[in-house]
Amino acid sequence: MLSLHKFFELFKAIFALVYIASTMGLLANLLIPYPRLEDTDEISSSFLFSWLALYLLTLFFLVLRPGAVLKKWNILFISLLAIVLLSIVSFLWSSDAVNTISYAGVLALNFLFCVWLVNEYPISRVVTIIYRAIFIMVACSVVLYIMGYSGVLYYDPHGRETLLGTQPLRGLFNHKITAGLYAVFGFLLCMSLKRGVGRIAGCTMFAIFSILSGSSAAIGLLVIGVVIYSCIKSMLYYRFSLGVFIAIVLLVPLTAVLTFILAGEQLLSLLGRDPTLTGRTLLWGWGIEVALQNVLLGWGYQGYMGTEHAADYAQTIPQFVNYNVPHFHNAYIQIFVELGILGLMLYLAVYFVVLARLYILSSKTAFNFICYAKFDIFLPLLASLTLLLVSSFFINTFLQYNDFSTLLFFVSAVVVTREFVAKCTYCE
Repeated sequence: MLSLHKFFELFKAIFALVYIASTMGLLANLLIPYPRLEDTDEISSSFLFSWLALYLLTLFFLVLRPGAVLKKWNILFISLLAIVLLSIVSFLWSSDAVNTISYAGVLALNFLFCVWLVNEYPISRVVTIIYRAIFIMVACSVVLYIMGYSGVLYYDPHGRETLLGTQPLRGLFNHKITAGLYAVFGFLLCMSLKRGVGRIAGCTMFAIFSILSGSSAAIGLLVIGVVIYSCIKSMLYYRFSLGVFIAIVLLVPLTAVLTFILAGEQLLSLLGRDPTLTGRTLLWGWGIEVALQNVLLGWGYQGYMGTEHAADYAQTIPQFVNYNVPHFHNAYIQIFVELGILGLMLYLAVYFVVLARLYILSSKTAFNFICYAKFDIFLPLLASLTLLLVSSFFINTFLQYNDFSTLLFFVSAVVVTREFVAKCTYCE
């Protein structure tokens, strides 16, 4: 029989797993009909109340550990907190102040959840919880797909099928593209955390899920993710300096962007693909035009899409008539629009500091026998965050108020604010 203490510890672990799974779309999938029905008030209420319960539990657990936030005050943590606070105060100039306050508040609560999580558990346990959440979501999605459960299917507005000729799978996630991205995260974690048959079985399942998602972006990201993981591991093995790592991280995507700008249309035409990437390039042009109208501070966090101005403009573009455009399908442009050049530069500065510290931690643990177990934790985090820099050119994954990619960054950023960068003493 479980003691009260053990039961409470089990409850916290389940809470953390459910919270992470919910930021990947679990609650939305279970409580909101898909495709959307006209009358969803009752179901939407259950969705909102479920999230409210998770937020209240987060605050309750933080109250039990009042020093969790206070002991992390340093430059990086303050910078990360500044991004969250900038999102909140942007309601002062937002074109939709109610939306800004609501969604920025959710962003702040997710940040607090991450603060609690890394103070409650060592980083090895945190990464294990993240892996289990992704594994359970993917495994259940594949099983339900095989059983014919319609709730895990994706209804493509363009009627596209997967490479196998089947209907796309979004699983228990919020969208097939982000589902594929999270499956890639699971693949990278599996490569580090598992060995032997467990690694082969896990990686195979994540790869199958990516194919069944029918997302060419997901399949491409799987290949890119494995390349990034392998390259980083090689750089660490040959002891490449931090400067070389950062230079490569900057130069490779910039080269890809320049190639796309100069020859993207011709390359896509040769491959038989839509030169606009299903309208993405049109969205990017629109986003840059909008961002330049409020360069310094932007339109406010989540303060542009959904406004009458945005809706009216979208109707002037033939590809978006009768389509509710949710975002610009590019995280860099999205932050530029919402928080201006100030918010974008601050976010990227913190992001690269986090990458740099993870690289330092990975290099310190790669050749340290005592701390080598931590290398298997830091490497997939570093590879996943590096992959996000690539995927964010095509997906809005940087600062989504309730999205796992944002949660992953917050967890990593809060972890590396600890004082174990100077010397490797972080071996619980």
